[in-house]
Amino acid sequence: MRNFKKLLPGFAGIVFISVALAEWVLSLFGPFVFNEKINLLIFPFYTYKLSDDEQTKIKGYLRDSFTGSERYLVMDENSVEKKLKMENLSLSDFKKTRTHEKARELSRKAQAGQYIMGYVMKSGGEYEILVNLSDSKFDTEIKVIKQKFTSFDGLLHYDKTIVEELSSLQKGFSIAEITYIPILVCFFIYGSILLLIFFLPSGTGRIKLFTLFRGPEILFCLSLLFFLFAFIFSLNANMDYVQRFIATGGNIGLAADSGKEQMNVFIRFAPLLLIALGAYIAFRILFRKSFSRYSGGKGIIRRWALGWVFVSSIATFLAFPSFIAQEGLGCFALICLVPVILVFFNNRYGASLFYGTVYGTISFLLINYWLGTFSLISLQFVVIFYIFFFLVLMGIMLYPVKKFKILTLVIIPLSWVGFDFLRSIGFLGYPWGMLGTTLYGFHPLIQISAVTGVWGVTFLAVLCNAILAYAIYYFLKGENMKALVPVCAGAAIFAGVLFFGFNAINNHDEKYVLNASTSQVKIALVQESLDPRKHADTEVYSALIRLTDGVMNEKPDMVVWSEGAFDWDIRQFTDRSGDAVSDSRVVRDFLLYQKAMNACLVTGIVDQEPGPEGEKKYYNSAILLNKKGDIAGIYHKKHLVPFTEHFPYRKELPWVFDLLKGFDVFFWTAGEKETIFDQGEFRFFTPICFEDSFPGEIRDFVNKGAGMIVNISNDFWSQTPVEARQHTINSLFRAVENGLPMVRATTSGVTCYVDRCGRILASLPCYEEGTLVVSVPTGTGSPTPYTRWGDWFPLACLTALAGFLITVLLLDIIKGRSRRI
Repeated sequence: MRNFKKLLPGFAGIVFISVALAEWVLSLFGPFVFNEKINLLIFPFYTYKLSDDEQTKIKGYLRDSFTGSERYLVMDENSVEKKLKMENLSLSDFKKTRTHEKARELSRKAQAGQYIMGYVMKSGGEYEILVNLSDSKFDTEIKVIKQKFTSFDGLLHYDKTIVEELSSLQKGFSIAEITYIPILVCFFIYGSILLLIFFLPSGTGRIKLFTLFRGPEILFCLSLLFFLFAFIFSLNANMDYVQRFIATGGNIGLAADSGKEQMNVFIRFAPLLLIALGAYIAFRILFRKSFSRYSGGKGIIRRWALGWVFVSSIATFLAFPSFIAQEGLGCFALICLVPVILVFFNNRYGASLFYGTVYGTISFLLINYWLGTFSLISLQFVVIFYIFFFLVLMGIMLYPVKKFKILTLVIIPLSWVGFDFLRSIGFLGYPWGMLGTTLYGFHPLIQISAVTGVWGVTFLAVLCNAILAYAIYYFLKGENMKALVPVCAGAAIFAGVLFFGFNAINNHDEKYVLNASTSQVKIALVQESLDPRKHADTEVYSALIRLTDGVMNEKPDMVVWSEGAFDWDIRQFTDRSGDAVSDSRVVRDFLLYQKAMNACLVTGIVDQEPGPEGEKKYYNSAILLNKKGDIAGIYHKKHLVPFTEHFPYRKELPWVFDLLKGFDVFFWTAGEKETIFDQGEFRFFTPICFEDSFPGEIRDFVNKGAGMIVNISNDFWSQTPVEARQHTINSLFRAVENGLPMVRATTSGVTCYVDRCGRILASLPCYEEGTLVVSVPTGTGSPTPYTRWGDWFPLACLTALAGFLITVLLLDIIKGRSRRI
């Protein structure tokens, strides 16, 4: 056994090096080689003497074959049309001239890397096809294929050969694959260090122990992170949202080659994960005494800390709506941090910093996994940013906790709330995955939001975790009084919060539910379950009209359509001649229809204004049309989604801007003011999509005199009710914080009515078309403490945290404490 233990690290080093080299060879020459998927625009083919059915089949086979290939990302015609529309261009321009010059111009405007044009002709019973592949950037013709066939079936069969011939020309690395190279390098370097340390007389004992006990877990976590990235994308066959839409004819699901993509991921990452995990387990079992000497103590939590960290990550993930439990398991929010806090208690500062960052990164990635559905870059941007975020959070939070464990009861809740607040402000603000939102179903508990905002609920959840971890730690040490006192104090705090909550709900029900004289307004919410960015505008419009007609017999006072539901610029096309422009005719007919409704209408639209140097400014907007058919107000979305809707640093970081544009990102202009709509019977505002997730920004609207929150959203792209429900539980806290009712009209869910207490009183199923007619009390009541005072609670938490940090630092200096933490 002694000889085996001596030889094991050297043997492990050989395994690490061998696996890294083997994976590198497979990636370059094996069946799963690196490849770059290029954006491809297929222009409408010229056809001669083909029937309508034959033309449809030709188009379908071409698009499906190229989309299903391993080399191309075929661009959707509908999305390209909408992008070109912003440049006053159209694919119809190509049909008029059919020249290479026009094709290059349009493909560049559409951000296509390459484009295809050609023709299919029928003559004398023979079919002739010509396919021309060209590069958009370099103005070069890559390849031309021309062939004749004696039957139509033969032509369709040859189409696959065309794809193979053209695809064989493409080489390169995708963004996802480039990230795999550094991982292989790290495994190779680690294996080399193992060999150097144990076969050469170099390195201190401390370096040897660090290599044994930290190396495998660092490599495992790094590989796991990128494995999750790659696996999430493989579920989409490594396609972005548009590509999957094309590959499935609009019925989004797994593309045909998703299985191969997943096999690719497992072949690349499974060996790395297995050898890293194997080394982690083997070194900790066989070198147990050495680990105790290195880590400064014994115990199952200290030795298997990484496993406990993953337990916390999974429990946190389950607390939120997920593919395992769509409603979420909110009770986990009260215990999910206990394992990782115990890990902090049992490890030194540096190790705790690592474990805390791993916990935050993995749990955040799991909660936000649906971001990988949207594009091939969003998830990486967000998670990489939060690696640094959690590193800072843990670095600040753990310092006083490692000095005085009693401070755990205040420092961890204060830090958590303070950093949740900081990550919700500014350009990179992303207030998603806040622990307090998972307790949305515990209605008495969340009423404290009317005083503290959602931050107070998060504080209670983290406080509960801190108390339980503290109590378990001292109970296991036999110091029962130290365990009992914080438990009793925590129970008293929760009892007080529950008493406040029950009283608030009873007062609300007496005022608005039991009081028959309360004035109400009837609102019809329409959920068309069609993606306005990918389905034809006229198809979406027809569905909205049909659904709206179905509820007009209930005589609603106002009808609400979702974000981007009406994809025409009403102001622009109203100013044009209704008979000269087709878009103007659509707008004219829409306004006539709305005027005949005898009800107000709120809908999402695109609005534009002149910009500097002849450019146009495009806004993601909401518009209110009154009963007379007049425009009663327009709101331009102020808080745009970073990187996917807005990037303000074009001049400072042009390379980032160009990278985003290459990923088919369209940038909107941010609005500048809060718009309050007046329906006549009540005043309201319309936060668009994830704007309803920002507590302080919603409060700004409320303070301008609004009496209702009317959210319009489009979460269709996520293709999962999980994201829609996470969005909903986040937004409903805005109703509690400000004491206002909320209605949500969404493209695909969750369309619902939320009362002032945060209770979802009515809703529609996700990804099903339907309408929801609700009667909403219009009385505003007095402003809540949160509406009056704003985010005082997280600011107080940050102030208190700073006070504790300064105090601990001063005590450290005064006492001259030099012992390691």
